[in-house]
Amino acid sequence: MAIVQLVLLGRVLGMDPHDQLVTLETSLFLENEILDPLGISTAYTGLMLSALTPWGYFRHWWVTVKFWLTLIAILLGSIYLGKTLERVVEAAKVGESWSVTPMFIGTGWTLATLALMVWISIEKPWGRRNAGQERTKRAAVRRAEWNPDARVFLVALAVPIVEYLARVEYPLLTLGAAIGFAIYRGRRLRAARRVPAPVRGAQVAAKSE
Repeated sequence: MAIVQLVLLGRVLGMDPHDQLVTLETSLFLENEILDPLGISTAYTGLMLSALTPWGYFRHWWVTVKFWLTLIAILLGSIYLGKTLERVVEAAKVGESWSVTPMFIGTGWTLATLALMVWISIEKPWGRRNAGQERTKRAAVRRAEWNPDARVFLVALAVPIVEYLARVEYPLLTLGAAIGFAIYRGRRLRAARRVPAPVRGAQVAAKSE
């Protein structure tokens, strides 16, 4: 959809004023109705997949880098590109001068960021963060992992769908779910680290039986 928006912006330059306005409004519609919700859903599902699997939030450098790149892309798209495009549409309606150059730069940066994140997801470079930590702490973290069944994943995936269908103006449901589970996960891992190793071993053995 970002590529579609870039093509629309490229076509604007050679059109008459009426067609320019229609094309800009179409681009703004894509931004508000598709790109923003999908961008937020992408960030949310990425966070929840990290939380619900052994990858964790920030244990590996590739996950950490993707987190910050995703955050930058969302802020750039939702705040900078969206607001800039709104101003351009308003200027085109009243016949004032406007330029699509800032939107070209922003959309191009977003596409480059997306391509980089695809490569990072495939290659998973740079190794693990805090690789020198004690093996006992790593073991405690691994034992504390929650391996939920498919129903938990389905509930997590339903949150952005409900938020979109309810036409919530701000990502309150997705943000609340991500933050809430992050707090729960952090408490669970800290509690696991406080349990003595022999007790943890007995608990793991009991669960496996």
